[in-house]
Amino acid sequence: MNLDKLRGKLVEHRMTQKNTAVQLGLSERSVNRRMTNRKPFTQSEISKLKKLLNLTNDEVAEIFLD
Repeated sequence: MNLDKLRGKLVEHRMTQKNTAVQLGLSERSVNRRMTNRKPFTQSEISKLKKLLNLTNDEVAEIFLD
Protein backbone atom coordinates (compact mmCIF):
# COMPACT_ATOMS: atom_id res chain seq x y z
CA MET A 1 0.00 0.00 0.00
CA ASN A 2 1.27 3.44 -0.90
CA LEU A 3 0.61 5.31 2.34
CA ASP A 4 2.37 8.49 1.20
CA LYS A 5 0.03 8.83 -1.77
CA LEU A 6 -3.02 8.16 0.41
CA ARG A 7 -1.87 10.72 2.97
CA GLY A 8 -1.31 13.21 0.16
CA LYS A 9 -4.85 12.71 -1.13
CA LEU A 10 -6.25 13.14 2.38
CA VAL A 11 -4.29 16.41 2.74
CA GLU A 12 -5.54 17.62 -0.66
CA HIS A 13 -9.10 17.14 0.57
CA ARG A 14 -8.31 18.56 4.02
CA MET A 15 -9.26 15.29 5.66
CA THR A 16 -7.93 14.34 9.09
CA GLN A 17 -7.85 10.83 10.49
CA LYS A 18 -10.73 11.88 12.71
CA ASN A 19 -13.07 12.99 9.94
CA THR A 20 -11.91 10.11 7.74
CA ALA A 21 -12.95 7.77 10.55
CA VAL A 22 -16.38 9.41 10.73
CA GLN A 23 -16.85 9.12 6.95
CA LEU A 24 -15.84 5.44 7.00
CA GLY A 25 -17.86 4.61 10.11
CA LEU A 26 -14.72 3.59 12.00
CA SER A 27 -12.96 4.68 15.16
CA GLU A 28 -9.90 6.92 14.91
CA ARG A 29 -7.87 4.01 16.24
CA SER A 30 -9.08 1.75 13.42
CA VAL A 31 -8.15 4.35 10.81
CA ASN A 32 -4.75 4.80 12.46
CA ARG A 33 -4.14 1.05 12.26
CA ARG A 34 -4.93 1.12 8.57
CA MET A 35 -2.82 4.23 7.94
CA THR A 36 0.17 2.61 9.65
CA ASN A 37 -0.26 -0.59 7.64
CA ARG A 38 -1.08 -2.74 10.67
CA LYS A 39 -4.47 -3.70 9.25
CA PRO A 40 -5.59 -3.58 5.61
CA PHE A 41 -8.49 -1.48 4.35
CA THR A 42 -11.53 -3.54 3.38
CA GLN A 43 -13.00 -3.35 -0.11
CA SER A 44 -15.94 -1.41 1.30
CA GLU A 45 -13.62 1.13 2.94
CA ILE A 46 -11.60 1.49 -0.26
CA SER A 47 -14.81 2.09 -2.20
CA LYS A 48 -15.87 4.81 0.27
CA LEU A 49 -12.43 6.43 0.09
CA LYS A 50 -12.56 6.35 -3.71
CA LYS A 51 -15.78 8.37 -3.66
CA LEU A 52 -14.73 10.63 -0.79
CA LEU A 53 -11.37 11.52 -2.36
CA ASN A 54 -12.55 11.42 -6.00
CA LEU A 55 -9.94 8.79 -6.86
CA THR A 56 -9.64 7.32 -10.33
CA ASN A 57 -9.37 3.57 -10.78
CA ASP A 58 -5.67 4.03 -11.54
CA GLU A 59 -5.15 5.98 -8.31
CA VAL A 60 -6.96 3.28 -6.32
CA ALA A 61 -4.65 0.68 -7.84
CA GLU A 62 -1.55 2.81 -7.13
CA ILE A 63 -2.54 3.40 -3.52
CA PHE A 64 -4.07 0.11 -2.43
CA LEU A 65 -2.51 -2.49 -4.73
CA ASP A 66 1.11 -1.38 -4.46
